[in-house]
Amino acid sequence: MLDMDDAPCAVDGPIRSRFRGLSWDKKHQGWRVRIYYSGKQRHVGRYEDDISAAKAYDKAAVYLYGANAITNFGLSQVAEDPTEVSAFIVLVKEQADQEQAVRGQQQRLHACTADSHLLAASPTFSNSSSGSRSFAAGDRVMY
Repeated sequence: MLDMDDAPCAVDGPIRSRFRGLSWDKKHQGWRVRIYYSGKQRHVGRYEDDISAAKAYDKAAVYLYGANAITNFGLSQVAEDPTEVSAFIVLVKEQADQEQAVRGQQQRLHACTADSHLLAASPTFSNSSSGSRSFAAGDRVMY
């Protein structure tokens, strides 16, 4: 149950937390934790108190971003925290890594096909012993 000291307050507008990645879930009466990764907002979990929620955000941030993570309590506190990272976040990282690998393959494939189109469209020259030049069919000749 929420203690009155832990209860969020809002004067005007939505309820905000003092911590990064938290928002008050009015329907569930708890803190919802989300983090942006790979261009999308990802769900970390829901927590009764803001401290636990902020620690969960920190765990997710370090898991996803490593030493570059921006945390609420600092990297050293995350390293000392024995709790596991959310299963949602493990899945998110695996999916994002797979999506990135597919995008990389698609980009390499696109680059290869673009190169082959350029090679096919480039004129081919041949010098015969008589000194005349011939071009591939469909090539424009500039004079």
